[in-house]
Amino acid sequence: MSQNPSGGGIHNLNLPHSTSPVSNRITLSLGVACQVPDEAIAPSLLIEAADRAMYTAKGGGRDRIQVHYADCAVNLQSRQTLQWVSRLRDALEHNHFELYAQPIQALQAESAEPCFEILLRLCDQPGIVCSPGMFFPVAEQYDFMPRIDRWVIKHLFADLGEINSLMLQEAIFFVNLSGATFKNMEIASFIAEQLARHNLRPEQFCFEVSETVALKNIEAAAQLTRALKDMGCKVALDDFGSGLSSFTHLKKIPADFVKIDGSFIRGVVDDDMSKGVVEAIHHVSKIMGLQTIAEYVESRAILDLLNDFHIDFAQGYFFGPARPLVDTLATWQTTAYTERLSA
Repeated sequence: MSQNPSGGGIHNLNLPHSTSPVSNRITLSLGVACQVPDEAIAPSLLIEAADRAMYTAKGGGRDRIQVHYADCAVNLQSRQTLQWVSRLRDALEHNHFELYAQPIQALQAESAEPCFEILLRLCDQPGIVCSPGMFFPVAEQYDFMPRIDRWVIKHLFADLGEINSLMLQEAIFFVNLSGATFKNMEIASFIAEQLARHNLRPEQFCFEVSETVALKNIEAAAQLTRALKDMGCKVALDDFGSGLSSFTHLKKIPADFVKIDGSFIRGVVDDDMSKGVVEAIHHVSKIMGLQTIAEYVESRAILDLLNDFHIDFAQGYFFGPARPLVDTLATWQTTAYTERLSA
């Protein structure tokens, strides 16, 4: 059960919260859990139940109370979730994340600037690198994504501020923004602040929003992407084609790039429907003046078809896996990725 606090208190004080990535004012979200005492049930499980209820209250809109009525003798999966929550908190506090990058290869013409997608890895245990698929579901459920997005932007800009002068030429970096981040316009001010702090050009950055996120709140997505464009940054629609009304909503987002959903790229060689979808997305995108990027390019056969379709850019293991950011930039300056195209 979830309910809003009744009158008075913090809700009516309307206290400003200028440093929050998700709300302009202070709100109170409470998680409540109870359990009949049982020596077979660890107290930590009761704490976890209250913790989960609190994050459910936040996910439901904040400024509310969420009561957990289910038995607190949660299963192993729930205990693992609690461990991931603790690891994510520590990672943000102690900088256990690491930035990786993967090249985005121009296909139809020499790109004036090389392009890379920025990816995130969790490196909090010796010799183990965790991909986002392992921790993003928990991060989304427990409202970590706005903080993670800010961590990525802050550390990427700081790194580039130090090494930009050593690079042979500037590159364009594609950075994903989560659905939770798109709920608050303050991220635009944060990006502008970090750009100024590290003396970086906004044209170096392209911020990605998935089509699914954009469709959930098209007006908020349009407002934030317009703010990013006004700042001088670029915008890309990610996983395009996964929505049911893609072409209708595409014109509402002032994007520069369309990243075609990887499920269609993977099937483009053997599946006629995938071929038709890829061609259609590319055709409409070109009419609208947008450039297309194909993800999950893993073979020469896929690449050959994409060239036949005149797709603008490609990304995937055929060109190289994601590697630590500094290593990727060092490799790019000594080895031309285009060598793979003629291999």
